[in-house]
Amino acid sequence: MKAFVKILLLAIVSISFVSAEDKPQTVLQVPNGASNLSMVVKANKLFSIRLQGNPTTGYMWALTNADAINSSAVSPVEKNGEFGTFKPDPHQKGMVGVGGIFEFTFKAGEATNELIPLEFAYKRAWEQENGKVVTVKVQVTK
Repeated sequence: MKAFVKILLLAIVSISFVSAEDKPQTVLQVPNGASNLSMVVKANKLFSIRLQGNPTTGYMWALTNADAINSSAVSPVEKNGEFGTFKPDPHQKGMVGVGGIFEFTFKAGEATNELIPLEFAYKRAWEQENGKVVTVKVQVTK
């Protein structure tokens, strides 16, 4: 029985450890109206950027310069085949048209003195012009 309890505790600790690694170490919540921000992140760690929005209006946040940053010290992280997630704000059951948070997760690479710009646009897929644009300049440190 004692061996079973030890194995169970070891399994719980291992699961907790893996889950903690998958969570971003640094999270930046972009304030409404902000357009230019910066953040410092640790090398080889996950970090996230959160933006408020409402996809029921047709507007979605998207990273517009993903191709430019793939070779830099920052790379986007896909979850379930998608980059970026949406979590609605708390609301009553059955309520529609609820806004929430778009979250984009990245993996920092090696430390660099370079400021890496991440550009996000809030727009409808069928429109050419961006509604809002937010740039977050990221510096990766040791």
